Amino acid sequence: MVPGIRIVGSQVRDCEVVLDGSFRPCPTAQAAGIPLVVKREAQYGGVMGPAPPVVAARTDGVPFTPAGWALLDDFIDAMFSEGPHVVNRVDLLRFLRGAQLALPDVSESLALQYPKNTQVMGLTVAALNGVVGTVTGRYENGRVGVLFREPFGLKAVRPDNLVLQRQDIAVSTMSGEVWSISGPFTHICGIRRAIAAKLKFGGRRTFDILQGDVNIKSIADVSCITGPLTVVVTGKHEFLEDLGRAVGLN
Repeated sequence: MVPGIRIVGSQVRDCEVVLDGSFRPCPTAQAAGIPLVVKREAQYGGVMGPAPPVVAARTDGVPFTPAGWALLDDFIDAMFSEGPHVVNRVDLLRFLRGAQLALPDVSESLALQYPKNTQVMGLTVAALNGVVGTVTGRYENGRVGVLFREPFGLKAVRPDNLVLQRQDIAVSTMSGEVWSISGPFTHICGIRRAIAAKLKFGGRRTFDILQGDVNIKSIADVSCITGPLTVVVTGKHEFLEDLGRAVGLN
């Protein structure tokens, strides 16, 4: 069970949520990097009957509260007040102000903050201080699964007790142009967001993205990006410029 909310009419209350296959992603929240899923508890009760209760929770186990729902609701109203609009994490960060940024409810998915196979350093107990482990890709109860060397083994660690190791990433094109990006992990986060934004639009693609021999084809694949990429550009080069802006090169 994970901490979530139950919505009945205009009332929003805290509740414990059991996630199963009947939940569906909340599109706007997911586009903004929040792994929120929702489920109607029943069907409508006839013509003009009351709307069924709705339950919502984050799939990574980070608590989602009425305060988080209120912020997300205000964000949706602001983004769609004048019609359809494509949103992303940057839009949400621009909308939030001050202390709102620290609200765990609207924090980025743990899977995006700590992708599988990322190297992290533990800060939990004295024995783990300075010990480097590898993220396993399991995110439960607001914690990150990390595999440390023996005798520590597999641990579920709170994000604030982890430090991301410095990561280097190189982006190259088939034309021979190479961008070597050496810096903190936020650079990779920016690259993932830029790629996800491009993949959302669909249509005819003018690029292919490869990590080793793996073709990054969907937004679900983006969270797996942890190392060198090859971008095969078959059309205009705006995509590479977007990557540059994402990591502050332009």
